[in-house]
Amino acid sequence: MDLNKVEFLSGDRCQGSVQAVFVNGVSRSWSWQIYGPGKFVFKITNLVLSSRPGPNYADGVVLQIVLRPGSACPTFDSFFP
Repeated sequence: MDLNKVEFLSGDRCQGSVQAVFVNGVSRSWSWQIYGPGKFVFKITNLVLSSRPGPNYADGVVLQIVLRPGSACPTFDSFFP
């Protein structure tokens, strides 16, 4: 099985709240896509992870999203509706 992207629904006010994203300890870029009125999809793409032996092998995934203190969505409870 391959894992190429992870997506989450979030509110539109949370766009400026993400400070950093790490996947298995490696910094990754992220993007936003409009999903509907007041809703955005938070995307982490180009992960290129696989459960099959090879150069992209990963036996698990640790996803870390660092949120800005004092921002509109400083906690996971506020970031994930």
